[in-house]
Order: sequence, then structure tokens, then C-alpha cells
Amino acid sequence: MGAYSKCGVDGYTEEKVGKVKEEEPVKRVGKRKKQKARKGISIDKSPQGDSETDKEESVEAMNPTPLDTKSNIVANWKIFQQGERSIYQIIRANGADTVYMSFGAMLKDFTREDLIELYRLVMQKYGTNRPEDAYDRVLWSDLRTMFDPPLNEDAIWSLPLQQKMISWRYYDKCAVHCLTLEACNIYMLADRKYPLSKDACQVMLKMKLLDGKMNEVCYKLLKMIEKQAGVKK
Repeated sequence: MGAYSKCGVDGYTEEKVGKVKEEEPVKRVGKRKKQKARKGISIDKSPQGDSETDKEESVEAMNPTPLDTKSNIVANWKIFQQGERSIYQIIRANGADTVYMSFGAMLKDFTREDLIELYRLVMQKYGTNRPEDAYDRVLWSDLRTMFDPPLNEDAIWSLPLQQKMISWRYYDKCAVHCLTLEACNIYMLADRKYPLSKDACQVMLKMKLLDGKMNEVCYKLLKMIEKQAGVKK
């Protein structure tokens, strides 16, 4: 099996953009009115109610219960430019938002469920229609490469042999791996096979998988790439 190493280096030059750091997503939550969570939907408190209801609400205020899981679901996204970088803003259903300095930084924080929901939202808005906005177009393309059925004739799969490979990185929380080339990144789900060439897979194994942790998903990914590279054990 190809060796892999644990590494904390991103492979990108760290730049300051305002007070936001790439490794430290900024979470912002606006002012909230007193609300009750019910089936993941925030409902404003009714001004009318009997004393028993008031007592129940007082108890809830003293002993808050966690928000329903649906309240933390990805509800929207925004991409804007600051300097020469694309900034990703992810808005949750509960009103919280997080700002990421890159797509890779977002993947470090995302679960697979987060990623699936973002894909669903982007496809719901654009479908197979190529977005006119350049920043949304990059996100749309990255997500389609990951989730749509891969086709051998897609031009992206010839790029690893046309451009110098910089790094191969694994994002454990969402089980995604990324092949960084000179001019672009190719993001792939760790549990899906893509039409990478035998030569490309051989180079990937020589580069080693950064941040690869010994778990079942990562192990199967390495075995799959070894098989595509023609490595015999």
C-alpha cells in the first residue's frame, strides 16, 4: 500500500484578508428574539398565552434544549471577492453564518451531510445550466465533479498529466480528497472511483496523501488508487 503522511501544511500562501484567517472560520450570529424551536423551524413567541404557558417558557429559558439538527443545516451560500481571493460565506438555517477563506478551508469544517446539502442547493438553483457568475461557476463545477457521474471524456481528467501536480490532500471530516495542480484543484469523494489515468495515480502515490488518517475510508481510498495505478501487492 502506498505510504502516506500526516501534514498540517496547506500548500497555499497564507494571506490576511481583513481579520479573517483561513484556518479559523469566523462564525457570526445575529441578534435573536426569544423563540421556541419546533421541528427545526424558529417560531416567534406569541404575545398571548396563559400562565401555564408562561411557566413552561420560563423553564425552557432556564434549561435550554439543543436546537433541532435541521436548524444547523446549510441554508444558503454567498461567494464574494476580497483582493484576489474568493471568500465563501455559508449561512445555516438557524441564522448563523461562517466565512471561509477557501473551498479547502470549508472542507476541513464540513461534514459529508453539509457537502451534500450545499450540492443540492447549488443544483436546485442552476441545474446543468452553467452559472454566469465566475465564482458560482467554480463552485458549481467543483461540486458537479464530485457528485455527478464521472465521464471519461470530461476534459478535467486529462489535466493531471498536462499540469504539474502540487499536492494530494485528504479531508477527513467529509471524506473528500483533492488533487492540486498548477492551475486548478480537482475535488473527489473518497468513496467513489473517478477516471484518473494509471500514470496520474502512480504520481499521486509517490507524492503521498497529506492529512491521511488511518481509518476505513482513507484505507479504501489508498487501495483504490493503488489498483488504478496498477500496483501489485
